[in-house]
Amino acid sequence: MRARTTVIALSAAGLLTFTSSGTAQAATYYRTCDTTGASGSASFDMQQNGPGNPNPYVVVGNLSVVDTKGDGNHVRVRFTWAYPGQTSRASQWFKNTLGNGKRQSWDFRQDLAVYPRSLGVQVARYEGDRYLNSCSDWT
Repeated sequence: MRARTTVIALSAAGLLTFTSSGTAQAATYYRTCDTTGASGSASFDMQQNGPGNPNPYVVVGNLSVVDTKGDGNHVRVRFTWAYPGQTSRASQWFKNTLGNGKRQSWDFRQDLAVYPRSLGVQVARYEGDRYLNSCSDWT
């Protein structure tokens, strides 16, 4: 995308310029964390849903996790968010059972009822259905 510089005003203080790069886009967030045996990330945009939708906001993005320890366990990743004045919430877990050194990614969409105070990612290691350890990273 080619950047354009537009001269907006000329005054005694000098030139006032703005740089733009085409059409307006939603802010892109990137969160990542590492815990024993797992490394994961989330990249996502928050947008507004159409009029009349009971959930006015939507987050769309990609979750990714890699198993970093050849211990026979599997790793998981999920999207997290918190509404103002409330505890955090989370999407379903996405499981990577491909083994040590293997990365797996998923696209996701999460509708939100109100504007969140924070968005993030949680990465964990499991032995079957038994939680072992995790990490989180928030905006």
